[in-house]
Amino acid sequence: MFSWALVVIVAIVVAVGQVLLFRSAWRFRRRLVDLPAGIPRSDPRGDLGWTLLTALGTLVFLSFVVQSLL
Repeated sequence: MFSWALVVIVAIVVAVGQVLLFRSAWRFRRRLVDLPAGIPRSDPRGDLGWTLLTALGTLVFLSFVVQSLL
């Protein structure tokens, strides 16, 4: 019982964190101000892609944890 409660709590924390990370990556893709010369800027599509990839990896990991508890 305790292990299921812990998995649910971890899943909620991870879900909230991933939603906030995705929201930040989505908002960051718009260029609101031009950066000064010499300051690099990453590709916004790449940032969004890595965010989605980590969310998918976390979901797969959590599914393995749930399968191990069954």
